[in-house]
Amino acid sequence: MGPSPLIFASIALTTFLACSQGAGGLTDAGGPDVDAAVVDNAITGQRCEGDRRLASATDVDQIAGCVVIGGNLSVTGSQLVDVRLPWLEAVEGFLTVSGNPDLDFFAIPSLATIGGYLDVSSNDNLGILFLPELGSVNSRRLTAAQDVLFSNNPRIGCQDQAIATQLREKGFKGSIRIDPENPLCSE
Repeated sequence: MGPSPLIFASIALTTFLACSQGAGGLTDAGGPDVDAAVVDNAITGQRCEGDRRLASATDVDQIAGCVVIGGNLSVTGSQLVDVRLPWLEAVEGFLTVSGNPDLDFFAIPSLATIGGYLDVSSNDNLGILFLPELGSVNSRRLTAAQDVLFSNNPRIGCQDQAIATQLREKGFKGSIRIDPENPLCSE
């Protein structure tokens, strides 16, 4: 029996906090380093309608203040290295993070609900996946092979298992597939 997924979740949180400090992360005051317009959008609970595809830092900046995405959120085939959306609480469609060879860090710390499925796959460099509030996936009950899929993310360690455990502890009853499963992780 290997280390608990909660240990890896704790390591991910510590890494997230450490990696967040400095340029493009947390300011000395402890708040996210974003411009005032983004902060104002988050405070007013900006709802961003439609599907969003993040392929560049500009795309990420354009939705940084969104609290709700009223469609699908896709990070696919991009050259992004780091995606942080600190105020996003809900994606009403699907959340897909797939085929991003350089993506190392993906964090949506306030995300609680995904209306469609969650697919995190084929991200060769993804080392940090941080979704600590996630408790509901496929709340719209859409037909999908899996509600949650983690596949071919070789650097992710046991973070996928930790998120699966977190979802189950919050009452999620849908299907979760982790491929390949890390034998050092146990749910």
